[in-house]
Amino acid sequence: MSQPDSAIPYPRRAKRKRETRERILIAAVHLFRAKGYSETMLADIAADADIHIATLFTHFKSKKDISAALADAAIAQLEEVVREARAQRIPFFEFVRALVREWASAEQSVPMRNLSYGYALRTDPEIAFSWLQYQNRELALYAEYIADEYGLDAATDNAPHLVAAMISRGNVMVLDHWLDAKGRTDLKRDALAAIATAEELVRDALERMRVQSAPRG
Repeated sequence: MSQPDSAIPYPRRAKRKRETRERILIAAVHLFRAKGYSETMLADIAADADIHIATLFTHFKSKKDISAALADAAIAQLEEVVREARAQRIPFFEFVRALVREWASAEQSVPMRNLSYGYALRTDPEIAFSWLQYQNRELALYAEYIADEYGLDAATDNAPHLVAAMISRGNVMVLDHWLDAKGRTDLKRDALAAIATAEELVRDALERMRVQSAPRG
């Protein structure tokens, strides 16, 4: 028996809404990088996404909402790659080196004149809060990853969180230095060097903690 018209779902309409939302986010990232966050207007984003400004407002009420959505999407993506890596039992430092290579390559592929969005992420209060949430989630994911690999308890042991903070903060410091140097340093090389230093400092300590916390027969 066929459903009455009022009961028929609208999957195509939902798909169009998702696609429009995705176009808006893609346009926002493009313009934030090209023009800078503060210089980009919602009307610019609507034009770049090839939609009417009224359509944009059905999805987002402000640039702050768009920034929060971008941070949420980045968090979801990070959670997925961490989940896959842990399922494959990839060692943490091997995983984070691959992630940093990809991130640094993507950053270095952007012309330096278009990096004002990178500065906004750390200086503009309207956008920085959303990305602080991303960093906090990144720290939690890394700490859980490290704790699982070394047989520690992320809920009660500070060591995994300290290592996660060292990795995350090291990346931020390298990025800040690269931005301030206006691309005259090698972001990928310096980021990987920071990871290598962190790994050397903490691997032996984490291994000792794993052995000490292992049940004795």
